[in-house]
Amino acid sequence: MMKYLITALTLATSLTLSAQDADLDEGGKKSPEDRAKHRTERMTKELALSPEQIAKVNTVNINFARAISEVKEMKDVEARRTRTVAAKEKRDGELRTILTPEQITKWEAARDAKKKEHRDKKDKKPHQE
Repeated sequence: MMKYLITALTLATSLTLSAQDADLDEGGKKSPEDRAKHRTERMTKELALSPEQIAKVNTVNINFARAISEVKEMKDVEARRTRTVAAKEKRDGELRTILTPEQITKWEAARDAKKKEHRDKKDKKPHQE
């Protein structure tokens, strides 16, 4: 009986791990589609998006995640920075046409808080020379 239980647990664990691996691309990172899905889910929860908004926001997020994935492949740092800024501006402009004024305010506040958190975290790391 114990042997069957251990076998079942091992099988269940391996299936869970392979399902998680399926969400990752070759580099061990999430695929653009998975990143977009996660961002859309978070925005849906934080901004109380309507079903119509969810579909539109998801499309914007997928396009943005794919564009950023392509940008990450670029070797030229300045070109990468320029394309990243352009992709973010395009995404932000598209989202502003989908969201209500109240949602835009919430979204911008959440985005600014996340930026501040990232900067604070970065500032606390010891500088490497």
